[in-house]
Amino acid sequence: MFDARARVRVELVPGHGLGDDELRAMWRFRLEYAPLRAEVDPDDDFRRFVARCRESRTVMRCFDDAGRLGALLTVLFRDGRGAAGAYRCALPEYGFVHPALRGHPTVMVGWLRMLAPVLVPRPGRALFLAGSAYLPSYVNLSRYAPPVWSVHDAPAPARQVLDELIAALPPERWDAARGVARMPTQPVDPGPVWHSRHAAAPGYQRYLARCPDWREGYSLLVVCPAGPRLLARAGVGLMRRHRRRWGAGRR
Repeated sequence: MFDARARVRVELVPGHGLGDDELRAMWRFRLEYAPLRAEVDPDDDFRRFVARCRESRTVMRCFDDAGRLGALLTVLFRDGRGAAGAYRCALPEYGFVHPALRGHPTVMVGWLRMLAPVLVPRPGRALFLAGSAYLPSYVNLSRYAPPVWSVHDAPAPARQVLDELIAALPPERWDAARGVARMPTQPVDPGPVWHSRHAAAPGYQRYLARCPDWREGYSLLVVCPAGPRLLARAGVGLMRRHRRRWGAGRR
């Protein structure tokens, strides 16, 4: 088990350079936080996991002193053009962090480094962050990257991004009537303390109104604006969390 008291070591590596044993360890780490649904074949899921990780431009992993994995983050990038113009979108595919590392400055800085291609503005190109989100991720996005849109309320440029995400899903995984996706995983609920702490947070009730059965493996496909504003809000949040959780008496 990851030693939360140890010094955190971060690695940022190209996805295509990961070995089979490394990918197997990463896949098992993911299952600790999002177990597969009973009907999902583990071998099929592992093959998809390997393909997506190796497609990722950068994969971030955090380790303790004994080399045990404490965080895994991957991201893909897509460029597109539609009626609303050109855009670049970051697609975080896998993001799992040991509870003791959530908000850790090393993890946050590494995540921002990975998102650099959608943080720096380009003339004539909109920048987005998009993907599928269970309730905890949606609440965090609503805090650091508002507004967070789904198919229920996305304006035209953002809806174009969502339409491409929907088109990439197997048809049986998209419930058009409800506007939710059926995921291969069944997330671990963060528990009553988390819910009581975030019940008043932006997006909490909005998410539950649209996807009340998220614990059963349904999620919202979401998109939010990226660019310098996201970087600024994340930076402010990083400083606040650093003072609160990693200040006096913590290394």
